[in-house]
Amino acid sequence: RAPAGQPPGGGARPCAAPAQPSPDPRLERSMSLIALKWYHCSRVYKARLAMQTYQFRFSPRAPAGQPPDGPGPGPGVGSAFPWISLEYHSPTGLVPSKGCGFDFGADIGDFRYCLAEPFCLVLWIRRPLPVALWPKKMHGLLDREARRREQQQEAEPEWTMAIFIHPQHAEEFTQAIEALRELSGERDLGLLDPAAAQQLLENNSSVSFNELHQQRTQATRQ
Repeated sequence: RAPAGQPPGGGARPCAAPAQPSPDPRLERSMSLIALKWYHCSRVYKARLAMQTYQFRFSPRAPAGQPPDGPGPGPGVGSAFPWISLEYHSPTGLVPSKGCGFDFGADIGDFRYCLAEPFCLVLWIRRPLPVALWPKKMHGLLDREARRREQQQEAEPEWTMAIFIHPQHAEEFTQAIEALRELSGERDLGLLDPAAAQQLLENNSSVSFNELHQQRTQATRQ
């Protein structure tokens, strides 16, 4: 007869798939922006009409087709870390080719946040700058620089993004940050002072981003 625990007919009983944790509802949110900036290779970029065109979204995994130029499918089912997306909307609807997304577990290094106006999330991103964020007038230069790094086998530079959330989403944003803090350990660099966040919002030079980098370096050395 079959050994105890084996079904008749021989062969080991197949292992049951491990139960997948339910996604944290705090990390399933979509929020409007007031501004979007990023700092790449000593240059500051700012999205035009960010308030009218972009939505910032947390989701359990990458939506189908996102990122259009990314390296992988994003976190698998059951990943504790969310997928974060910048969705671009035109008057006629969602434009996937102009959006981008990141695996918070694999693509994001450190992060900071401001939980008062201006509500802000600052991300240090390990993945190459998505083509969707290349300004048209800079496309040729950025393409040449990327090709040069590839030819010389240089690592793609880490870059920084500052996402400014519309105050109408203050509660959802605060809850999402609480969930990220529970997951992220040492990558959580803590609160950003509202005055510093305001300077980051208003100043289009590299000064504010450089100050963030200096503070980050000091924090990681402690």
